[in-house]
Amino acid sequence: MTAELLITALIAVLGSSGMWAYLDARKKEHVADKGRDDAERKLIIALSRITLINQALYYIRKGSISVEEADALTALYEPYKELHGNGNAERLYKQAINLPVRHSREEER
Repeated sequence: MTAELLITALIAVLGSSGMWAYLDARKKEHVADKGRDDAERKLIIALSRITLINQALYYIRKGSISVEEADALTALYEPYKELHGNGNAERLYKQAINLPVRHSREEER
């Protein structure tokens, strides 16, 4: 008798339109979350690109970079590259990193 009840309950649950509606809603939420994650990823890349380009151009115009500044620029560049950012920011990063190094911010004065 217990097996019959279990089978009946299983059929009732699987045949329930409410269950399928719930699963469909969960699937739609998952798709929406994926789209939101994609948008967030694109936003992070865009903001990183802007910051990386602006910082690199600043050091290129200045003609030198301190060790601390190079470390900060690299800390921004590495995750940007992992997110597959574009080549323009990478090119400017490499130019900035290869600038003459000031050993401290004190030398800037």
